[in-house]
Amino acid sequence: MPCSTRINIRIEDLGQIEYKQWRDLLPEIFAKVGEGEFDLYLQFCEHPRVITVGRSGLGMGFKEREDHWPVISVDRGGSITAHFPGQLMIYPVVNLKRFSLGIRSWLKGLIGLVRSVLCEMGVDLEERRFGLWNDKGKVVSFGLGARRYISYHGVGLIYRLDDEVNRLVWPCGEEGRFSSLEEMGLYRDGIREELIYRLSEKFVTYFTSPELSGKINQFRF
Repeated sequence: MPCSTRINIRIEDLGQIEYKQWRDLLPEIFAKVGEGEFDLYLQFCEHPRVITVGRSGLGMGFKEREDHWPVISVDRGGSITAHFPGQLMIYPVVNLKRFSLGIRSWLKGLIGLVRSVLCEMGVDLEERRFGLWNDKGKVVSFGLGARRYISYHGVGLIYRLDDEVNRLVWPCGEEGRFSSLEEMGLYRDGIREELIYRLSEKFVTYFTSPELSGKINQFRF
C-alpha cells in the first residue's frame, strides 16, 4: 500500500436504527477500514428497545423478561446491556495497527475521551469497571471487540432513561441501576446534537494529536 501519514476519518449520524440493521452495515464498514479507505469510521445512532449480551454475559443480569424487549447475543466484550431511544450509541471502527494502539490502550483512551466531554459539560462521573457512574447509577457503558487489528462496537451514553430498563436488567450484570444525564440535571433541547458535536470534535482531536500522530504507521495494513 502507498506510504501516507494522512488520517482519513468519516463521521455519520444514523438517527434511530434497528440493532440488527446496524449490524448488517458493519461488515462493509469493517472492510473499508481494513482496506485503508478510512482509519476511523465513527457512527452515532439510537436503537429501538433491545437487550444485547456480550461474550462475558452468559445470560446473567436479567431481572425480568418482556417480549417487546428482544434479546441478542453479540461479539463484543462485556456483559448484558439494554438499548433504547434516549441512549446515544457511539460506534467507532478503528484501525488499531495504523495508530500503533493495543485494544486495552484504546479502551482506556475511549473512556477518557467520553469522560472528558461530559466533564466539559459539567458532569463528573466515576470510572468503574469499563463504565461511568454517578451516585444514582450507571450512565455510560463500554464494550469493544477487535478482529484483525480493527476495533469495533463502542459506547452507550444515556441522556434520557427508559422507565422500564431498571425493572428488567442489572447494569452490565452488576448490582446497581442505570441512570442518565437527565437525572443529573443535564438535559435540554438539542442535547443529543450537542453530544454528537462535542464527541466528534474530541474524537478528531484524539486521533490527530501529536501523541498518536507521532506513532502512526506510514504504511496502511
